[in-house]
Amino acid sequence: MKKLLFAISLFCCGVLSAAELDLSFANMEAWDSSTQINATTGEVTFGSAWTAVQWWVADDDLTAYTSFIIECEAVPFKLEAGIEGTGGLMLNTEVSNATFIQVKFTAAQAANIQKLYLKSENAATVKILRAYLSSDEVVPVIPDTKQLLFSDLSQGWGTVTFDQTAQTITFGTDDWGCAAQWWLGEADWSDYNALVLEIQPATVKVSLTVEYSDGTYKEGIIEVGDAKTSVALDAEKKANVQKAYIKAETTTTTTFVKCYLTKDGSTPENPDTPVTPVKAQDLSISELGGAWSGVSISGNVLTFPNSNWDGGIQWWFGSVGDGQNWAQWDSIVMEIEPTTMKVGLKVEYNGGAAETEMYIEAGDNRVSALLDAEGKTDVQKAFIVAEGPGSFAVKRVYLTVTQQGGTSTALDETSAPIFYLGNYRYQAAEACSVYDLQGRWLMQSGNGIVDMNSLSAGMYILRAGKSAIKVLR
Repeated sequence: MKKLLFAISLFCCGVLSAAELDLSFANMEAWDSSTQINATTGEVTFGSAWTAVQWWVADDDLTAYTSFIIECEAVPFKLEAGIEGTGGLMLNTEVSNATFIQVKFTAAQAANIQKLYLKSENAATVKILRAYLSSDEVVPVIPDTKQLLFSDLSQGWGTVTFDQTAQTITFGTDDWGCAAQWWLGEADWSDYNALVLEIQPATVKVSLTVEYSDGTYKEGIIEVGDAKTSVALDAEKKANVQKAYIKAETTTTTTFVKCYLTKDGSTPENPDTPVTPVKAQDLSISELGGAWSGVSISGNVLTFPNSNWDGGIQWWFGSVGDGQNWAQWDSIVMEIEPTTMKVGLKVEYNGGAAETEMYIEAGDNRVSALLDAEGKTDVQKAFIVAEGPGSFAVKRVYLTVTQQGGTSTALDETSAPIFYLGNYRYQAAEACSVYDLQGRWLMQSGNGIVDMNSLSAGMYILRAGKSAIKVLR
């Protein structure tokens, strides 16, 4: 095998310093005949998936170097840079939508290196700008965005199927009961501040969730008719992201457009447009516990064996100083499958604030209430009670910035919110009016309570003062 030629780059204000050795494009070799190399431009056209180009370096002394680096134009699929050698030496780094790939090695490993390679997930063209060895710690230029690939999505739980050609996800389970996920292990997203999901306009509610290694998570919601949401990353936890996943409220097929990390609170296409704020955070049904008076849970179904409100089940957060801080949220919402008994949700705070309580009447399926402005910084527990006896399914309990009902979207959150009372009834602190999407006035309630049961199915706008929401009836 011919000896590899290197070009030495040793510059620091005109004085020799740290060593870098450039790998010549002319010495790249393809693993198969279908892969084409342009030794002038550095463009490699990979003829099939996961084939590679390589530099043979078995005859070269690489003990002065500590990393193999490839700089290239970003592509929306995976690239793998790797090292192979004697003694079973195998090192690699896999990236997607990146312009910099680095594989580090020790001095002992350097003595065993035989070849350096670049693999491509797709049969496609990749332009290599530079390939080299370095003895210095090289800090890469971090791209403004980084894509999560549709091809990396897998079935998280429930019934989910994918069409890789059409880039569609089919959710086969109702009530947020299934998910398509990117399993990340312990991904480090420290260089970014938000994850953005774009889809074709939603026909049902769709959620995007980022979950960290400690089990906590944040969620963004795409409302019906919308096409984008984002999740702000937790500054203290984004170095340990376990997974990101997409769910739908009911069975549906959703067309994926793209999902990407971004460095700041702006989307790259519209740098002056803020990323959609996180609108909700769920309380996990699986974390309900501490039941009393014989109350039991199976999946998301709660059974209350006694009458007269005897029994309950709770989320316990902590005593004084150790409770949860819900300061960023205004309201709490509970959605259930309609039942024949009255159901309640209560929130208790540390420090003496009056508890928040709300009730879903028999036959209704949703209720909400404002959190105590002072108490919500130290929440002790939330618990579900029922008139009993009987069973019912809890669809969702979540915190939100401005409470909306149905499938609604806040248009203006500069004043007091509009609240959902259940059964298509809404309440505001002042006179509330209903308009169609063409802006035509339909009804008004002077006491702030609007009953929309008389309206046909469709999308409406509710407005009270400067606050407005879009509601699907």
